[in-house]
Amino acid sequence: MLFNQGKTIYSPVVKLIYVTEKSDHPERKVAVAVSKRVFHNAVDRNRLKRQMREAYRLNQTLLDCQTAHAGECVHLLFVYNSHEKCDYINIEKSIKSLLHRFLKY
Repeated sequence: MLFNQGKTIYSPVVKLIYVTEKSDHPERKVAVAVSKRVFHNAVDRNRLKRQMREAYRLNQTLLDCQTAHAGECVHLLFVYNSHEKCDYINIEKSIKSLLHRFLKY
């Protein structure tokens, strides 16, 4: 459902694929993904995924404070988009900007 019906927001480091739908029980589901083709070592993939999850965790209050998506079930997928390993600061900036842009839709 996410890949077929999802909408995409791009940033240089991370891209966001999301689906929103009306629901009686609003919930938010979040996933992160890093390509195995680009990063062959599992250590590198896991580190990037941990950094992405932490950046989302620290900035999820942006979504909690907004009432724009109240009453909706929201599915978010953060996909690491860069071919180089970026530091945490760049990952957090990308995720924060993606969340701000997501709230405008």
